[in-house]
Amino acid sequence: MTAEQRSRNEETFVPGPDYHHAQSLLSGDSRTVILSGRPGSGRRTAAMALLGLIKSGRPEQGVVVRELPDEQVKADEPAGKALQPDSIEQGQRLLLDLTADQDLLSRIRPFLETFRHEVQTKDGYFVVVIDQGQEDEVRDEFGDLLVSWRSPNGVAVLEKHLRVHGVGIDAARLNTHEAAKWAATARLGEIAHLARLARDARLASPDTSAESCLTEAHAALADRGAEVIRAVNGLSDSWQRAVLLAAALLDGRNVDAVFTAAKELMTVLATSTLTVPPLERTVFPSQLDRLGVSISSDRTVRFAKLGYAAAVRDCFWDGHPDLSQEFVAWVDRCVRSPRMAPADRDAVAGHFADQCVRLSRLESLFGLVRQWASDPSQGRSLALQAALALGRVLATPEAGRAARREVYHWAKEKPLPAELGQVLVAVCVDVIADRQPDEALVRLHYLARRGGPAVRGSAMEALHELMSARPDMYRLMIKRLAERAGADKDVWGADRELLWWLTEPERLTASRRGRQQAIPVFVRANLVTALADALHDDNEMRRHVGRALQTEMETGGAGALLGLLVEAGGGARRLSSVYGAARRWALNPDEVGERGAKARAALTLIRRIDRAQGWDDGVEERAS
Repeated sequence: MTAEQRSRNEETFVPGPDYHHAQSLLSGDSRTVILSGRPGSGRRTAAMALLGLIKSGRPEQGVVVRELPDEQVKADEPAGKALQPDSIEQGQRLLLDLTADQDLLSRIRPFLETFRHEVQTKDGYFVVVIDQGQEDEVRDEFGDLLVSWRSPNGVAVLEKHLRVHGVGIDAARLNTHEAAKWAATARLGEIAHLARLARDARLASPDTSAESCLTEAHAALADRGAEVIRAVNGLSDSWQRAVLLAAALLDGRNVDAVFTAAKELMTVLATSTLTVPPLERTVFPSQLDRLGVSISSDRTVRFAKLGYAAAVRDCFWDGHPDLSQEFVAWVDRCVRSPRMAPADRDAVAGHFADQCVRLSRLESLFGLVRQWASDPSQGRSLALQAALALGRVLATPEAGRAARREVYHWAKEKPLPAELGQVLVAVCVDVIADRQPDEALVRLHYLARRGGPAVRGSAMEALHELMSARPDMYRLMIKRLAERAGADKDVWGADRELLWWLTEPERLTASRRGRQQAIPVFVRANLVTALADALHDDNEMRRHVGRALQTEMETGGAGALLGLLVEAGGGARRLSSVYGAARRWALNPDEVGERGAKARAALTLIRRIDRAQGWDDGVEERAS
């Protein structure tokens, strides 16, 4: 978690009655806790709080939580792929949320104890989240680690969320509000939604009291479905309904965009708007007013009732399943319309994404995202709308996993459309890396390998930033390069550029608190494997040797890289070639540096080679 995420969690988190028991299990000898709870009980939030509030000694750098499995484990794959003990790093914090894939628990249970023991050995922390109905599956073997999570006080949760959103109400007054009784039994996600509605009410009327904002928000939570259905059924013609739906899709946007969207919907439905001659029609602002939509002084439209626009959108998408394809075509036409401003197109794309998530119609969304990313409209790029819609889905618990899987498949395509590749880089950086940095790294790696020059450059830059900010991602990339050594020769260029960056001398000799840190054994082994593969190519070997010697000559700080080169050269059976490359570098007049200084730098590497081969007599004479 970033420092911002941790701060946000601490501001809104309320410990449930079982929190301290769970905390004692996690911080004790077991270093593991299994949280079970019903949906909406805050079980995942509690897991993140448990992992994030353990003192790390490095609060300014945020807390790194790795979520398992690193990639989706398909039904036909070995279940042990989800839990690999050799992937655990010292002191790592691990989260395994099985609530989205409940079938996975029975498949990985045989591997759970071995994995948990390795967590203990590595002084890590491990939280498993399961559904309440899964308790019996783990009770016999892990009953002493099981905590049945109960929801925290809903009113206290509401109070914290309201305060964060600038609608603070003290506890005494809140307890007498009508929303308090509702919050006592509501799901935590619903409570957070209520607080956001209160924020929206305050933004719409800044002078309104906090209690009035909460009252309005609570009223908006009422099931407006029946109210909206009655209103829609009372409309006499298709044009009125088209205007109502367009206003709901573009709530808060310009009135001209609403008119354009309504016309586009009538076009898609092949319905005429000419039943009344143009100059005899009711003026458009009056049409909106009759529908409960006002136009502000800046020409933006708003529904009079909070939450009404969302209810209208739900009503039309739910009430006309036979028009689902027409609605997709309508959204596409709106986003492509030259009469829509960029912010209008964003609103359309975002609300459409919400409906696709709500109704589990992700294929429609993925299809439009691909079209928008790859097919400009009249010279205007729609990549921003593609990224917004895809990012909206990626950020949701309901559909995030399916969307990440789609991004994974797209990232592996070859050839990959350049515009789509840039969209994928953007969502990896802006959305996926926020909660699943390891999955972001995997997808960016594929984009760097398979994308065209522009996509490759963007993906490389994103990888560098991610690895610079997260030491665990640096180590994960080294592991990926080692595992892929010798394979996929057509993507060697990207991997070797990554290896070049990963082995920069200053990166290998990074110090902490003034003391140089040794490269961890498992990281060193992966670096050696990846370097050994690169050294089979003569050009790469000369490049690595030349950089190491230049650094050694200028600063004397290439010791770690020289050691890796010797070890990798031995593994590749190319030590003699490394030796020859060092001599040629020292004697090459084109290399920068005084000849004596170059010879001394080369001698440092040659001595290491001789020691690795078990003999070092006469080194100085042979080096000269």
